[in-house]
This record gives sequence, C-alpha cells and structure tokens, in this order.
Amino acid sequence: MKNPNRKLLIASLSLVVIIIIGTIGFYFIEGYSPLDSFAVTISLITTTAIGYDRVPASVPGKIFTLALIVFGVSLVAYAFGTIVGFVLEGHIKNIMGRSKM
Repeated sequence: MKNPNRKLLIASLSLVVIIIIGTIGFYFIEGYSPLDSFAVTISLITTTAIGYDRVPASVPGKIFTLALIVFGVSLVAYAFGTIVGFVLEGHIKNIMGRSKM
C-alpha cells in the first residue's frame, strides 16, 4: 500500500496540474483572459459550470472542454476521496503532530 502522505501529495499535484493545463488551454485555444481561463477551468472541474456564460466557440475548444471535464472531474473525485480517506484513517493527526489522548 502506498504511503498516505504520498497519495495526498499526488492528489494535490494532480489538481494543480489539471488547473494549469485548463487555464493555459483556454487562454491559447479560445483566447480568454487569464482570469476567465482560470474561472472556466475551476467551474468545469468542480461541476458548477451551469449558467456560466463562457462557451467555447471553436471545435478545438469544445473538444478541449470535454476532455477537461472528464479528466478534471475524475481528478477532483480522486482528490476528494483521498482527503476523506486520509482524515478518516487518522493520518491527519500524524501530520499535525498530535497524538491520542
């Protein structure tokens, strides 16, 4: 079994990487501003994009959006599960330096 700290690190880094890829992708493919690119990426991977007014106009942008949704939502679910497992298994106490009373 993997080290729990390593699993948490991998989950965190994966989220950061997908956010960077999404932001850069929307910036170059759709020509959005950096802030709009970041906002669209966050809203898509957290599934809160309902009602968001930025819709990709190009075919490459639409394909990129679909791929980002699939990979981004999967990574968010993985990270959330990893964090919950980390807390439930009591590993958070080890990192925080606390011991059982």
